[in-house]
Amino acid sequence: VLAACSTSTEPDAGGTFAPLCFNPPDGGVFVSGLASPVPGCAAQAGPTGVLDLAALGWAPQGGVLVVPDSPPGTPLPVVFAFHGAFGTGADLRDRLALDDAVDGGAILVYPAAINGTWDITQVSPDGRRVDRLIAHLADTYCIDPSRIYISGFSAGAVFILYLGCNVPQTFAGIAVIAGSDARFDTRCCTKP
Repeated sequence: VLAACSTSTEPDAGGTFAPLCFNPPDGGVFVSGLASPVPGCAAQAGPTGVLDLAALGWAPQGGVLVVPDSPPGTPLPVVFAFHGAFGTGADLRDRLALDDAVDGGAILVYPAAINGTWDITQVSPDGRRVDRLIAHLADTYCIDPSRIYISGFSAGAVFILYLGCNVPQTFAGIAVIAGSDARFDTRCCTKP
């Protein structure tokens, strides 16, 4: 708490406050990107089907990972879907029914927020976990780094707008359902 209090809240010479943008981890996917092909394209295929992110050891809060059977070495797109406040990845999976829509043509990730809703602060633990989830996917499965998509509902939509604003180079596109960019500083946005 004391460290947070030491952050300057003084306006700059122009009378405005500095934006508090997401600070992604050094060496992570958000900063370094992913080379193509990813290591998972040369690795033995990871487990397929409907998987629990907690059981995989990828996210203690859990969530759902849906991995279709696909020919080895075939890069698949990845679609993340983020639930609303105090929802779950499993609930959002049921509501969106993306499994049928992608018909086995993409890996789907429905993570759960660390504290029930998505953190949109400078050191967002949820943002950092998404960075690690993408790295785990790239190491385990043959994913296409140029086709990583994010979608979200309500608080999840605010979170993806926040990620899209702060680390847009990671994502090919975003789909917002009932969200707004009014909850974070859009001066952090580097691209439309």
